[in-house]
Amino acid sequence: MTGKRTLAVIATIMMIWTEAAAQYTMCTESDSFAVRKPLFSKIELAVENAPDTASKKVVMCAPAAFTGLIRPGFDHINIAGWHVAGDSLHKGFPCRNNTGGMICRKDGKIEFHDKTSYDSIVAADSDIHTAICQCMVILNGKEQEKFPREEDWVASYRVLCERKGELFLFETRCAMTRRRFMEELRKLDVDNAMYMEMGQDYNHTWWRNQDGKATVQYEKVNGSNWIVFEKE
Repeated sequence: MTGKRTLAVIATIMMIWTEAAAQYTMCTESDSFAVRKPLFSKIELAVENAPDTASKKVVMCAPAAFTGLIRPGFDHINIAGWHVAGDSLHKGFPCRNNTGGMICRKDGKIEFHDKTSYDSIVAADSDIHTAICQCMVILNGKEQEKFPREEDWVASYRVLCERKGELFLFETRCAMTRRRFMEELRKLDVDNAMYMEMGQDYNHTWWRNQDGKATVQYEKVNGSNWIVFEKE
């Protein structure tokens, strides 16, 4: 292939790599965007404290649900929406930007739902290991009208994407308008995309490179919950 390849093309190539060629996190970056695909066997929701980089079983972690400082210190009410951590259901604060969520069942099956379905499932189903309530950007291949930013709002963005059963994070590497972010996201042709917390001081993220060393993208300042990809 000649000339510059768009991130979408590079990401497509990365998605078809065999996992035998990698151990931890496959990363593809351009000047403005990054795709990070963790190779994992289990998803956890860490609350109160993010996993330490010394934990070798952790492949990657990133902020998950919105955080609201309703009570001082850590409290599950500070996490937006109903959430499940380690098989236990917890009530978070109501958040108007939450429009759906992700459910990880105990057998490893991953599902994305709208808000109504998500709430009813997590409230009644005991077969859930992890659940995160968030803003759905794309659900079942359809762009959602609700989004916490206006089209011309300049910020950093990150979404957890699912395409044909594969999970990866797609994020900006510099501040830009939501319009530009969405233009590039569309090129990835994902089935589902869920917004991840990108608030100031709530963005502690790290992943393990192919050499096993951890790369810390943002040092921890605050935060209440993180999606954690683990490999047994």
